[in-house]
Amino acid sequence: MTPTLLGHDGRPRPSQGRRRWVWPACWLGAGALLAFTLGRAGVRDVGIALGGAHPGWLVLALLANLLILFLWASAWKVMLPRDTSIRFGRMWEIVAVTAFSQNTMPLLLGHASSAVALSRHGGARGAAVLSVLATQEVTEGVAKVTVLLLAASLAPLPSWMRAGAGAIALAAGAFALLLVGISRFRGGEAPAMPETGKAGLAHRLWMAVGAFSLRLEVLRDGRRYLLVQTLLCSMKGAEAVGILCAQKALGIDLPLSSLPGALGAVMLASLVPFAPANLGTYEAGAFFLYRQLGVEAGAAMALALVQHLALLVPFLGAGFWVLTVRLARPGAGDEEGTGDLPVPHRAEA
Repeated sequence: MTPTLLGHDGRPRPSQGRRRWVWPACWLGAGALLAFTLGRAGVRDVGIALGGAHPGWLVLALLANLLILFLWASAWKVMLPRDTSIRFGRMWEIVAVTAFSQNTMPLLLGHASSAVALSRHGGARGAAVLSVLATQEVTEGVAKVTVLLLAASLAPLPSWMRAGAGAIALAAGAFALLLVGISRFRGGEAPAMPETGKAGLAHRLWMAVGAFSLRLEVLRDGRRYLLVQTLLCSMKGAEAVGILCAQKALGIDLPLSSLPGALGAVMLASLVPFAPANLGTYEAGAFFLYRQLGVEAGAAMALALVQHLALLVPFLGAGFWVLTVRLARPGAGDEEGTGDLPVPHRAEA
């Protein structure tokens, strides 16, 4: 029986009861959205389209999406401050666990797991971890805007995609300007202690921002930033190749000019933090985009399911494999600079 958490007055905290229903509500909503989309497509037609899938193209789709993890690990290695080093194999494990967590846990917990993995498994600490995650957000935002601009230049976008592209561009631009400004904070130098030797709240905040700015080395180094941005754009390219292979697997021939639009549609749909792994929203975004491109409803829904599975299987499979191997290996947590990998879990209310 799950214990009830009590407040200072001895009464149950009302937020705990509400929180208990958040997870089931998310899955219920995602399932309803998926069922609605399947209903629009026709379950029988979807089954027929799936039955004709070509296994060779499916394998290529899986490999293309698996490549994302290697590009991701390479990008994070470049993002690390120069005084923090993590070997590539270790970083790949961290990325695999991060991908697993972000696709099996709620949004904030999934992102928090990446910080835990970098710290416990990679040996990175404090501001170094935050600098990697912040740089990831900036460069990924630029990569998403690039994809959407390319899509808009090749074919007309639906109204919901145009609105989403504008919102992403504004948010990514504002966040990028903020981080670039922080990276230039006091010229990248940490502020000195006051003469009194006593640090008040304002000075401690000043010190924290200064320490964080020192770690944002990539945003002060043009070559490193260009390399990171290239790797992030290459991740989107690998995902696009996976989508193309999924299309070929189902025998759906679409012009290559539609590929950025297909990638942009699932990117925008995946921004809605509805359920773990973007279940439901991913399929809906892909389905309605493919319908606009003239694909039959059953084939469009089958394609949405296949390309989402082709993305999830490498992410979940790699993370599960790393967690299983790490936990099963004797003395795995005793290696240099590591602790045991953080196993994703959800605390009961």
